[in-house]
Amino acid sequence: MIKNVEQVYVIIIGAVFLLGSVFGATLTYVLSSDCKTRIELCSLDIKQNDLLKKQLSESEKKCFLSIDASVQTCVEEQKRLCDTKLKRIENACNDLDCAQCRR
Repeated sequence: MIKNVEQVYVIIIGAVFLLGSVFGATLTYVLSSDCKTRIELCSLDIKQNDLLKKQLSESEKKCFLSIDASVQTCVEEQKRLCDTKLKRIENACNDLDCAQCRR
């Protein structure tokens, strides 16, 4: 009878170990099936870096265009102001020349 009980315990322990191993292997497979290999991860990183470089270069182009437009606007405004002042000075000089000629 004692030998039978010992054999039952050995069978129970063996069954628990076997079921634990099967469960562990299944769980490991389920969890690791979503993991990507190092090559896949590097490939994804390279694609993402290329995309970010492209976006950065497009943003730089837009920024340069915006700066150029602002500079052009400022240059045109300053030219207009200088032309207006130059015209006033020329008119004043002409008026002065006419006044001197009348004397």
